[in-house]
Amino acid sequence: ISIIMSVYNGESYLEEAIESVINQTFENWELIVVNDCSTDSTGEILAGFALKDKRIKIHTNEVNLKLPASLNEAISLCSGKYIARMDADDICLPDRFEKQMKKYYSDCMNRVIDDFEATYEKIMNQVKEGKEPTPADLYKLDKYWQSQAKLQKELTKLGDKQAELLSKRFEENFFDIYYSFGELGEVSF
Repeated sequence: ISIIMSVYNGESYLEEAIESVINQTFENWELIVVNDCSTDSTGEILAGFALKDKRIKIHTNEVNLKLPASLNEAISLCSGKYIARMDADDICLPDRFEKQMKKYYSDCMNRVIDDFEATYEKIMNQVKEGKEPTPADLYKLDKYWQSQAKLQKELTKLGDKQAELLSKRFEENFFDIYYSFGELGEVSF
């Protein structure tokens, strides 16, 4: 996760905000802070944190660009797959990013399973009618399997207990289809 922050004269709250990022239970992050020409000790505070933690990257604007342009600059410096935003006077709960990543992957997994189940129902109806599933539908099944496996891996890394239940639901339907293909004779992928 790339966490973006713009700050202008934030010395009063900045240390607490950055500490709340450093203390996250999810540790795969980078913090991109754009110092928007602060005139207080913001620059020194940022420099100190950047020296202590290599995940913290500082950019200082040459002129005061204001919040939208400074956040756009921060986005341009991101290397993470996902972007989270926080202000210099925000404080994150210790599990903020872990919970957000679990929710993201869980939602993705549910969408994959829902799409899979619609394709599953379509294929099972074709099988009941004695028809062979279309190559496009079989291709979709393979892609669902690959997506589900990747999402399960991410959720498991995050310690999400729901991942196992979702995967079990997916696998039961997936193997149902393959067993049903036996009734049709040869089906190739």
